[in-house]
Amino acid sequence: MLRRRRDGCTASMVNSAKGRAMSRLLIVMWAACFMTEMSTPVGATQPGKPPAASQASDAILVAVDPRMEAMSIVFRLIEANEYNQPSSESAYSRAAAAHFAKHTGHEALVMAEKLREERSIGFDAVASFAAHLRDVESCEFLVPLEPWPETLDARWDAASARAFAGALQRFVRDTEFSAFWDLQRPFREVAEVRMREMLAKKPIKKWIEKYFGDVIPEDSCVLIGLLNGPANYGSSVRYPDGRVVVFPTIGAWTWDADGLPVFPDSARDTVLHEFCHPFVNPLVDRHLETLLPAGEELQKWRGQALAAQAYGEPRTALYESLVRASVTHLIRKYEGSEAGRKHQKKETSRGFLWTATLTDALERFDADRATYPTFKSFMPEIEKALARPTESMDTIRERVPMALKVLPEDGSILTDQEVKIRIEFDRTMDQSSRGLSFQSEGKYEVVTPGQFDADGKAYTVTLRFKPGAVKAWINQNGMGLFDEDGYAVEAKTFGFTVQER
Repeated sequence: MLRRRRDGCTASMVNSAKGRAMSRLLIVMWAACFMTEMSTPVGATQPGKPPAASQASDAILVAVDPRMEAMSIVFRLIEANEYNQPSSESAYSRAAAAHFAKHTGHEALVMAEKLREERSIGFDAVASFAAHLRDVESCEFLVPLEPWPETLDARWDAASARAFAGALQRFVRDTEFSAFWDLQRPFREVAEVRMREMLAKKPIKKWIEKYFGDVIPEDSCVLIGLLNGPANYGSSVRYPDGRVVVFPTIGAWTWDADGLPVFPDSARDTVLHEFCHPFVNPLVDRHLETLLPAGEELQKWRGQALAAQAYGEPRTALYESLVRASVTHLIRKYEGSEAGRKHQKKETSRGFLWTATLTDALERFDADRATYPTFKSFMPEIEKALARPTESMDTIRERVPMALKVLPEDGSILTDQEVKIRIEFDRTMDQSSRGLSFQSEGKYEVVTPGQFDADGKAYTVTLRFKPGAVKAWINQNGMGLFDEDGYAVEAKTFGFTVQER
């Protein structure tokens, strides 16, 4: 049986010198287990779990959770792209494929495909559903579905949620999920220890609680999504008494030479981001009527970039805008102005063009906690901050770089298969950025790698194309090439034809 606390989160160790030593031990345990897993009898006894270290008061619980993994496996098996990203491939994913391959016709998978088609169930709707389950054996819900719990993704409804919970419960039983879970325990525990060690470097729980003026319940837990790749979700559960337990789900996308997950320090910013969502999203919902024009304006102008990141509607754009500004402010406050500047640049480059405006507003909030004791009390000022850039989008547009000249010119007919492409910009660009893509009738190869001129105002690359039509994009998804402040170049399309000699 799986050991759980009452919220469904598996028990975990916290970081310590002892924990780091245990990480090395668990790597050895996992390797031994994985090398023999195909011949290990189902239900075989594994080494006992080492005792947990004492829980630090500011530590965040961490777990690879059976609820999230069962849901991820179902959506991976139906080939949902967000649960099949290349960087999610690992020894764990291959073990999952081997164990569950014979169950691809199970009713849970058939139902999941139908729900994906009819109700767009995927991405965070999967993680949200998992967080609301008590456990995977019963698949009962932690809270009543009537009235509808505001923290359960609205793509579900009571009928679809109950039906799928029943199918998932049978999937767990029919596929002997617990046998797979037991075999992968050493792998899971390495992931937990490594995530915990990374998070322990900064007291982000204290940062969040002080910032929002609210307490993160002790049973909140970072869930590691071992099949999520780089996708991360900010789930939470609101109980009838008003208590909100937070379950940010953080993917695993980097693996060491032994095939075990590695969580770089940058993943800490992602955890910070996902912990902000359960505080921010309900406030956006309550102020939606006033905030919606700003979200619609951002969606209209940068919808391509937002859609590429699965933020397909104005409400989601508002959630992300405010969370990203909050994280930028917290990084600036606790890690210094340079770290804050870099993070703001990153968020701006992803299409959130008013990150600077919102971050400045949040500086005022955090500097006057006598007037604004909680984030909730500052929401009227947030409305004003979002209204200002909406009313003066021309000012923001002036910050967006343009491609002034592109060679070869659109519609050109070329007789040389070796094509020098040159783009000239109206300002200095970030020379680490890239955003040129092609679609051609034949394969092409790089002759001279792309590089910027010394002043950063022009980019040149030489490619060899096979004869045929070529279509090219600058920032096809609204992101890629950006200037020194993070503003992405306005998307542009051009094309040419390479003739046979």
